[in-house]
Amino acid sequence: MKFVAAVFLFLMVFALPAIADAASSDQTDGWGVNVNGTFFVPLEETLEWMGEDATCLSGKQVFLLRGGKGYPMEKDKFFIVQAITQQKDYNSRGKIISRFAPKPFAMVSLRALAEFFGYEIKTYSNFVVMVGNQKEITFIQKDYLQFHFHGLRGQGRFADFVFPISGAGHGYKTPRGWFWVYYKHKNHRSSKYPRPHGGASMPYSLFFYQGTAYHVGIVGAASHGCIHGRRSDAIKLWQIAPTKTLVCVSG
Repeated sequence: MKFVAAVFLFLMVFALPAIADAASSDQTDGWGVNVNGTFFVPLEETLEWMGEDATCLSGKQVFLLRGGKGYPMEKDKFFIVQAITQQKDYNSRGKIISRFAPKPFAMVSLRALAEFFGYEIKTYSNFVVMVGNQKEITFIQKDYLQFHFHGLRGQGRFADFVFPISGAGHGYKTPRGWFWVYYKHKNHRSSKYPRPHGGASMPYSLFFYQGTAYHVGIVGAASHGCIHGRRSDAIKLWQIAPTKTLVCVSG
């Protein structure tokens, strides 16, 4: 027993410096998504690591800054994610409450970013490495949730999982663009539909934009803006798609 304790103490003494060095090294894990062959990464997170700067104006244009001058990125080199994030706030009585507030962010082409600032890119099967200024960062590839419509009906995809969906009917609209899954609720009920008092069942809801969610519903039946999916598909997607998953709605 004393021998085991002595060995453990020896390993801790000699291993701790190595662990500390590894923790303080320049190698960091980032993340991104592969969209039609182009690898996109979060702009602010990546530039913070690079020590560079950028600004996003009006939520429609990204400017990279160099030498005090702004250079606009080409439209196909970035997209803006309409993110809804949970934030702490105070009510009129001074009590802390949670609320959801919009906070859009930009995803940019890693290759375009590297070329602009003079970094090198190494591409592998499921991750990308960027090297420059005597440091490197590894970007792990994540899956994103896709919803594509042909009229009312459409198709959803998450990695290799493909499933049928339907969206908004006449007079209503399912939002298009890039979003962020900000909230999951297994047994959600609508506060608005059916009118006038609400209460409509929305099982296995994945909320991605201002009360709009993917949830269990009749595929082929028009919604008030949400995306309907079959129960078996919604349950599976609920299990594999975490919050902070990127969502692309097109068509």
